[in-house]
Amino acid sequence: MAGGLRLVVALVVGLCGAWWVGPAAAGLIGDVEAVTLRVGERAVIGGVTGPCGRLPNRAALRGAVTRTGSIGFGAEGLRKARGCGGPTPAIEVLFTAERPGTETLRVLGRKIGVRVTP
Repeated sequence: MAGGLRLVVALVVGLCGAWWVGPAAAGLIGDVEAVTLRVGERAVIGGVTGPCGRLPNRAALRGAVTRTGSIGFGAEGLRKARGCGGPTPAIEVLFTAERPGTETLRVLGRKIGVRVTP
């Protein structure tokens, strides 16, 4: 990218108040306390961050199988991080509903109520 164009992009981003340019501009990843899904549905239940300003190492992330479904990882986005002073790149934590039932999951130190219906 030419130097002048880089400056224009930086100014536009700065004027728009954007924190991140790239795949993470897709959206802010929030937390949920509880989720109700039907078998086969999937929902974002949180986000995992890396060091401030960088995405976590996707190869190091491990999913899990639970009583009612499975935990995996989705798209890149931003997550508010007090320790980083604001939004930082993150990867979505997804829950996929596979079997009817209820359970309480502990994901990234938080409790999340899960209810899966047929």
